Amino acid sequence: MTTKYQIFKESFIKYVSEEKGVVSLKGFHDNIPDVILKNSKKGEDDMRSWGRSFKKAIDELNIKNYSMERPDWDEIEKKISLKVNDEIAKAPSKRGREITITSSSTPTSSSTPVPSSTESSNKRRKKMATYLAHNTAPVVTLDDGIEKWKVNEVEVSEALLEYRKISIEKGERNMLDTYQEELSVNGIFLFDDVSSVYPDSSLEYRFDDDTWGAITEKCRTLYPLVELPEKTETVINKFAKAGKNNYNKCSVIAKELSEDDSHIQESLNSITDEKAPRNSEKASKKCYLFSDLSMNFEYGRMPAEGLLLVEIKPPQKVRNGSRPDLVKLANEMKDSLDKMIEDGIDDPEITVLGVLIEGFRSTLFVMDLQYQGIYRLVPLSVFYIPRDRNDFCVLPSCYEALCTLQVNEFLDSTKKIYSIA
Repeated sequence: MTTKYQIFKESFIKYVSEEKGVVSLKGFHDNIPDVILKNSKKGEDDMRSWGRSFKKAIDELNIKNYSMERPDWDEIEKKISLKVNDEIAKAPSKRGREITITSSSTPTSSSTPVPSSTESSNKRRKKMATYLAHNTAPVVTLDDGIEKWKVNEVEVSEALLEYRKISIEKGERNMLDTYQEELSVNGIFLFDDVSSVYPDSSLEYRFDDDTWGAITEKCRTLYPLVELPEKTETVINKFAKAGKNNYNKCSVIAKELSEDDSHIQESLNSITDEKAPRNSEKASKKCYLFSDLSMNFEYGRMPAEGLLLVEIKPPQKVRNGSRPDLVKLANEMKDSLDKMIEDGIDDPEITVLGVLIEGFRSTLFVMDLQYQGIYRLVPLSVFYIPRDRNDFCVLPSCYEALCTLQVNEFLDSTKKIYSIA
């Protein structure tokens, strides 16, 4: 069976071969309108579906000269509705056959949690009761007296809550397609500028390029990734090179780190120390279980406390491309934020940090709640855990992410911080 994307790509290649200027989805539709009109259905969220097809084709065909200009979706939806109504009117009357049109916004009566199509086909995603308990979700009404998120004269808060409303309606029809849709039902919105999640959030939320650029720039300014000092990075790169060429020198090189980098030195020593628990013969024969709880936080005159919430999936659990812990971690971060507010630690600068480990791939997230009903989930860094001594070259990005969790400037900017790893 030919997929919608295959239909799109075949016509898109023809359009690109004839287009001498910048290619865009709008230009494609203006030239070959039948592709979208004939392959769209009333009630489906084709706007994002065709947008993803366009971006995928651009990547596969390695097209550099393109823009994100979009066709007039309102006009397209009107034409699709007219086409459907015309087909219904012309449909022959047959005994035993009825044509029923149901409202897409009507909640179902079943209390079964709605499954997401982003879950693995052979393993059920952890229950969506967090999202649609009894197939309902709370309505968010923005208060007039509370500041709303506005960027470049665009009402970002209202646009995101409208996206959430559409996602809830899709969820009630068992039609959630993306992680962004699934997260939005719980008021979480992903502002991804490091390509950590597919599909791209800029396509999902439908902001124009200038607005999206301003949004992500604001997030980067609020939550910068800490860069390693040049001397520190030089030593780590030297350590990585020795790992491949002269492993016995690694422990000596680690000692070149300054006292300020003692935590990095300790980490490097644990890699090379043959007596470390995980390097022992006894350790190699057992499967380690990871603690599921830890967090570091400091508040007022309280001493620093340790508590950790870990989401780890070993390599064999992520080979099918499913990312169930992405949604789980985001919900846990939101729950932590809500609990702090309930406990009276209510400050717009409170943030929650999260680290998601999926095999050897890790992502550092931060979440805040500066605007009503908008839980911003911002990936700060994607980094990889070294697989063996020949892979130590990934260590600098690892330590950048870990230093971001600890550095004083970051803690000062957030005032009260819960760090979930």
